[in-house]
Amino acid sequence: TAQATSQSLSALVRSALAHPDLKLRMTAFELVCECKRETEPISAEEYALVRYFLTYNLKSHLPWVRSQIACVLEHFACRIKMSTRHAFQQYRRQRDYEAKQGGAAPAPASEHDDASDPRQPATTFLNWLLGQITSSLYPGAPFGRMAAALTVLDKCLVSVF
Repeated sequence: TAQATSQSLSALVRSALAHPDLKLRMTAFELVCECKRETEPISAEEYALVRYFLTYNLKSHLPWVRSQIACVLEHFACRIKMSTRHAFQQYRRQRDYEAKQGGAAPAPASEHDDASDPRQPATTFLNWLLGQITSSLYPGAPFGRMAAALTVLDKCLVSVF
């Protein structure tokens, strides 16, 4: 069945993200983060896989790994920005269309249920990422940990958003 295949594929990607070979882990991370269409919605599974990888690899002591992670995350952050913008525009058009069909004026965005807001998964992920970054910045933290956190902060969050 399709669901069983999807679950086995997800398990395979998760095992690649935790593989002892660093190059294999980095390749799997790139595959999870890259997408041909920037406006394609990011699934909850993709967010979970990125979180899983970053939890164990963000604090690497190897400079090339930190640099590669930052570059891949920069592309992923651009994808988050573009896909969320596209999804929210569709959401707003649909909401306005339904309001016109019903004859009522569209309600302001603040009055809508947060669960239906397409920006919510991205916001949750970015809050988690910011928490990971700030937890790595403390007096006496290892250089690699601080360097990785500041690089990701600069490349992903500051330059993209």
